[in-house]
Amino acid sequence: MANILRTSIACLAFSALALTAAAEEVGSVETVAGEPEAVIVLRGTETFSLAPDDVLFEGDRVITRATGTTEITAYDCSRELSSLQSITIAPDFCTQLIVAVGEDGAVLADAAIAEGGGVGAALPIVGGLAAAGAAA
Repeated sequence: MANILRTSIACLAFSALALTAAAEEVGSVETVAGEPEAVIVLRGTETFSLAPDDVLFEGDRVITRATGTTEITAYDCSRELSSLQSITIAPDFCTQLIVAVGEDGAVLADAAIAEGGGVGAALPIVGGLAAAGAAA
């Protein structure tokens, strides 16, 4: 039984290494500005600081912190991220909306950033809410 368990663990470890080695580079980091660790990548369950010339893989989530900015290239186009923004490296990278993130890196609800404008997280006032407030 112990041999089967050891063999299974070894196979799983080998499979993980093979998948990592087989991952194809789809992009790279062009520029990074800001304090150390101001631009990070979430790759699977691990987080790494990014620097110029670092490689990017499909599924990577690039996040800029409050003091960071970056320019990244993937799928034959370049994108710039200002502070507190994020994008996922995917085949739709060139047209994908950049999203706003909080100080903790969490994506803000309905906070997509599109070429100079954005969709705020505020919800519209529905019904007679304004009238009810005026009557009070």
